[in-house]
Amino acid sequence: MTGFKIMKGRYGSLRFPVVLALILLALAGFPCIQVLAAGPGWVKQENGWYYYLEDKSPARGWVESGGKSYYILEGGRMFTGGLTPDGYYVDSDGAWYQRKEGILGNEFTAPSRALLIHEPWPGTEAFTSLKTVISQGFSGRRTIKVSDNALEYVVPETAENQNKTYGSYDVINRENVDAVLSGRFPVTSSESSAQSAKKQKAAVLLGLYRETAQGRFRIDIHIPLDGDITSKYQASSYDYGVFLALAYQVSSTPELLAASLYSAWEEDNRWGISRQKWVQVGDCLVLYTSGDGYGRFYITPVRSGN
Repeated sequence: MTGFKIMKGRYGSLRFPVVLALILLALAGFPCIQVLAAGPGWVKQENGWYYYLEDKSPARGWVESGGKSYYILEGGRMFTGGLTPDGYYVDSDGAWYQRKEGILGNEFTAPSRALLIHEPWPGTEAFTSLKTVISQGFSGRRTIKVSDNALEYVVPETAENQNKTYGSYDVINRENVDAVLSGRFPVTSSESSAQSAKKQKAAVLLGLYRETAQGRFRIDIHIPLDGDITSKYQASSYDYGVFLALAYQVSSTPELLAASLYSAWEEDNRWGISRQKWVQVGDCLVLYTSGDGYGRFYITPVRSGN
């Protein structure tokens, strides 16, 4: 017989390709056997991507590739879809990159990791510019307040209505926001400090707060959101833009945080945000509680022990 080398022995006469197939099948049962790289860079293996150095040894830790950063586990395999041991969130493709986005004409840059409670807001300067955009867009009827512990999107008080309250309405909520902003609510005069405080509470549309004692942040939503920063309705476009900018202050994955809060507030809550337990969203944990016509979301960075 020509074309095949015959091997004889314990198993009788076997064609060489059959023997080779048996050997390869046996090797498949040993996943610890490492595939050697032909050169430096990425190698696709059955259980993921591996990264090798110039000397063909597996990398370990962070590597730069294609303008993004990837975390390499011991043995050379790329880590995907979660929080790395040193606290950075990578997506399902394994990539970490600092998120940046133009929001209503201002560039917002997310923190490199979830913001810690004692760290300053990363977008204070951008929010100052955004305040001008908002004030001009609404002819002064809305503005942004910036402080060390709060970022608020508000209907500002004026000297004309400082001593007026919006009837029996304590807060601007999903049902009454249009009426409040258009001035259709009946108003009553009062000099009491309690009613003045009620008016001030009613002015907040969106707010991000630092709750230092509890070690967490809080986002309050008092208005409906339509999820589209390019909406043909200018007011709703501004509203969602401010909401997205708030997410950029506390998370390195603001697009995930904004999407999860929006889904819980307006849609089917596909992220499963709950009152009973903290739910991880990117590099943050989120907990929901409801107010009188508004939503309140607590946010804390993911870390060991959460």
